[in-house]
Amino acid sequence: MVRRVGFTLLLVLGLLVAGHSYLLREVANWLDVTDPRLPADYVVVLPGGPESRTFAAVAILREGLADKTAILRNPSSSAVQEGLSLPTHELTHRIFQKRGIAEERMIFLDGESRTTHSDLELIGSILESDPEATIAIVTNRYHTRRARWAAASIYGDKLESFCFIGAPTDAFDWDVWWQSPQGTELVLAEYLKLGYYLAVYSTTMQRVAAGAIAAGVLVLAVLLIRRRFRY
Repeated sequence: MVRRVGFTLLLVLGLLVAGHSYLLREVANWLDVTDPRLPADYVVVLPGGPESRTFAAVAILREGLADKTAILRNPSSSAVQEGLSLPTHELTHRIFQKRGIAEERMIFLDGESRTTHSDLELIGSILESDPEATIAIVTNRYHTRRARWAAASIYGDKLESFCFIGAPTDAFDWDVWWQSPQGTELVLAEYLKLGYYLAVYSTTMQRVAAGAIAAGVLVLAVLLIRRRFRY
């Protein structure tokens, strides 16, 4: 872990000196730990992102690369309570239905999805009923490292039961993420969220590393903002 943090800090220092597009791409690439070890017994879409995650899971199910999908339930937002929108889990369910996924291949997990960490805890109910199950977690590329880290902190040696798949997004061009306001926001925010997870769920050494990551991201954010206003 410390070595990985050291690599990240060196990367940030390189950006400060050179500002090269290759290094900026690597800032995003470091977040992507996609490892599609398929087939799997279950595919699970992590809520909170664009529908591209669900469509990636549909493709996996259609190709026979997973037997079933487990759907996480979301707490009702004010918009849902007022009838202005559907709960995310209901939207996910409908997408699966419309794309021809049979009902018997879909199960709903107990509990409510609130954070990435809590999502991975809820997914553990699959392993309780089937300890040998393999589970493919679908999220977006920039979110795979934090999702994998959460799984590692919860399951330890059972991490091998999981694989992580980064779905593409239309929100921004991955290779030039810093040229898009949304790309800049999502990538830098993900580093801050990862730092928060390290601070809350980690050892003292990892918390120090989290502070270093946060400081590096803050410096990078300032540089990108200054560069944007300059042009």
